[in-house]
Amino acid sequence: MSDSKDFKTFEDEQVRLHILLMLKEDPDYTMNDDILRKMLTTVGFNLDAIRLSANLHWLKRADMVTMEQVSIYHIVKLTKLGDDIACGRTTFSGIARPSPDQTL
Repeated sequence: MSDSKDFKTFEDEQVRLHILLMLKEDPDYTMNDDILRKMLTTVGFNLDAIRLSANLHWLKRADMVTMEQVSIYHIVKLTKLGDDIACGRTTFSGIARPSPDQTL
């Protein structure tokens, strides 16, 4: 069981980084949660809505994104701290550090 927990922790750290990287690439640094989930699938993270929501709320609590409920969607926007982490200018426990050449 501990191996499973360790893998989930590792994967969540990667998912959080990729969410920040995806938001960074958007012209207004904003996407809804449904689009983020579909984009995460293209890079190998097949998350259900509950797990994605948990990671988005984790990022919100850490002030790396803001979230606003609009209809059935959460609109997620990158903050300055989230951008600093996505660019590798700062690190934060719970998020993988991007490699120097990491792009989407």
